[in-house]
Amino acid sequence: MKRFILLCFVFPALIAGPCGMQAEAATLSPEAIQQAVQTQVMQDLKSQLPPAVWKTAQIQVQIPSLKSGRVLPDIPEGASIRLHVQTTLPTAYSDSFVARVQVEGNQQKRAEFGLPVRIQAVCPVWVVQSPVSAGHRIQAGDLTVNTMDVSRQLPYVILPGTALPEKVARMTLVPGSILETRKLSTPPDVRYNEPVQMVMQGAAGMVISVPGVALENGFVGDTIRVRQDRFQRKYYTGKIIEQHQVLIEL
Repeated sequence: MKRFILLCFVFPALIAGPCGMQAEAATLSPEAIQQAVQTQVMQDLKSQLPPAVWKTAQIQVQIPSLKSGRVLPDIPEGASIRLHVQTTLPTAYSDSFVARVQVEGNQQKRAEFGLPVRIQAVCPVWVVQSPVSAGHRIQAGDLTVNTMDVSRQLPYVILPGTALPEKVARMTLVPGSILETRKLSTPPDVRYNEPVQMVMQGAAGMVISVPGVALENGFVGDTIRVRQDRFQRKYYTGKIIEQHQVLIEL
């Protein structure tokens, strides 16, 4: 969705007019465009980031192409100028992207171009100090706190001081890497080759519970295969009703 920023203050010679300001000269300054893009980027970031990350991280928006200036369109004298700025941040985060800028004068399109944008962010975060294998739980002793460049990981960082989530590593976490929410997953309620209680319910309503072993990972509501711990060849299919419990209807 496009965002609109009305500018009536960017000309070198200004006089009072009906919309607050009018211009005798008609050159849109690079600084005004840079400010508009930076403002839009920060607004989009704020809407996407967790509130604690937004408050804690030191964020800078860089637009390299405007440092050396840009040829900008001439706008008719006294025109009202409107910039339409659009970024990709509302749909997908990236620390490097191109913002689309459209310049209108007197409600007529005068120019449209892209500006490369780079986000730099620094923040104290959890950093892995001991290897964690995929599927294993994250322990406090596996982590340390460092202030790091988190430009690429900004929406996914976990701040120190927040409780570590009850998660397992989605992939092997190597020392020196930043702990990110996207590298974690919720542990299954039943794990492969771990003990479970097989709650076996007959057609007449009789229920017995016997020890068993899970043959698959699964969450509550999933259907998995299990076997009794003493009989390895025969297996049953049942529904996980809570952690380590599988209902089998006979």
